[in-house]
Amino acid sequence: MTEERPTFCRICSAACGIVVTIEGQHVVKVRGDADHPLSRGYTCSKGRALPAWHHSPGRLDRPRVDGRDAGWGEVLDDLAARLGSIRSDHGADVIGLYLATGLAYDAAGQAAAVRWLYGTGSTTFYSAATVDNSPVLVAAE
Repeated sequence: MTEERPTFCRICSAACGIVVTIEGQHVVKVRGDADHPLSRGYTCSKGRALPAWHHSPGRLDRPRVDGRDAGWGEVLDDLAARLGSIRSDHGADVIGLYLATGLAYDAAGQAAAVRWLYGTGSTTFYSAATVDNSPVLVAAE
């Protein structure tokens, strides 16, 4: 059975209105929602490509360590050991955090990410303004 569901794209902060066509559990198409009051049917190529990304054989759907499925406890222990080793060998500031569009409207996610960073002892923090916007200003000159 095919059905269409109106929703919004979560790739960037524009949150364009989209209509998702679903057959069973399979997303088959994404198109812009002409009835959306802001995007009025527009969606970018990334939004329209959501079905391919969603069903990609390379999609990571479960925690993994060294190429094999693992439980969250093992994954987090492995990550802690690897980051601990990097910090011991090179100092805390080699660990960095990049926060941008994906967490733009997730205050709890931002707070958790920043607390995590400071818990590592690092002060290396990047954002869309430091990584994406600065080159735009240089190019404009």
